[in-house]
Order: sequence, then C-alpha cells, then structure tokens
Amino acid sequence: MVAYMGSQSSVISLQPQLNSHTNDISLRFKTPKRTGELFIASSRALTDYIRAFIDDGMLKIEANIGGVMPVS
Repeated sequence: MVAYMGSQSSVISLQPQLNSHTNDISLRFKTPKRTGELFIASSRALTDYIRAFIDDGMLKIEANIGGVMPVS
C-alpha cells in the first residue's frame, strides 16, 4: 500500500520476461481532484503504455499496446 500527496510519484523498472503470462491489477484511488493523472505504465521506449486518469470527475483508461486503444 502506498499513499501520495500532491505531485509525488514512483518509478519501478522491471526486467523483460521471455515467458508469457497474464497480470491482474487491482487499484483503488481516493482523491478530491476532478482532473489529474492516476497512473501510467510504459515501456522503456514509451511507445507501449497504459494510463488511467480522471477527466472532469470521470475515470478514463487509455492504452497503446501494439496499437492505440481509444480512451474509455
């Protein structure tokens, strides 16, 4: 469990894996902000990513993993 205040952030670098697997991620956010970045996970080259953000109070998810997926 982690808690961040304001503009704090963390960077976690992972080593590439040769085997394939499925990841399940569960996150909970609590913020008084109506707009802002929640998290972004990206490749080293920043071409593949998944990000979650709040846009005027609505949760949005955007991903580019081998091709852009529209914001939902």
